[in-house]
Amino acid sequence: CDRAVHVLDPAMLLTADDYRTLFTAGSAPSDTLYCYLFRVKPGARHILQDFAERHNLRIVRTTDRPNAARGKMPGIGEWLAGLHEARYVITDSFHACVFCILFHKPFAAYINRSRGSARIHSLLKQFGLESRILSSGLQEISMLDTPIDWEAVDRILERRRAESSAFLDAHLCPAPDTVTAAEPDGRAATAKAPAGTGKRIPAAKAPLPEIV
Repeated sequence: CDRAVHVLDPAMLLTADDYRTLFTAGSAPSDTLYCYLFRVKPGARHILQDFAERHNLRIVRTTDRPNAARGKMPGIGEWLAGLHEARYVITDSFHACVFCILFHKPFAAYINRSRGSARIHSLLKQFGLESRILSSGLQEISMLDTPIDWEAVDRILERRRAESSAFLDAHLCPAPDTVTAAEPDGRAATAKAPAGTGKRIPAAKAPLPEIV
């Protein structure tokens, strides 16, 4: 559709400070290589371990599967804290890339073909971060040491956030202080929007960290 407008992922409409309210500073280990990977090829563990040892880091691994030995899944705050406190992040998750950008975290994006890569490519292209993609696999992990120009990234983020918010406000909000909901009989009902709308983050579950 030639009328489609590309807006930011909703997670990026909030700031890093908004998300920091969900966890306590220091609640997650620092000096870590945070690996949020759904699937990697055999031999990846050796590459990750070698990088971690050369940088005197611990590896924290998370996936979408709970650790049966721990018996529970952590809250979203714990997962965010893990990303926030890590020294480096390597991931094949779109939203992990989103939060690395928000938290100014050196990261590398591992492309998992089975899960699709279009969103990650699109996200990183917006911010001029295509170089963070491990195009040849984990063998390029040393690129984590290449610094990111966060000032340039923040300028783009500020502009895109303003553009996206303006578009969504204009097309989704019937009035600045109202929201529309459906009555049981299908009729539309208008009510005052709750204070702080846009700052509420729904409860969610996140992968369980495993320190190795």
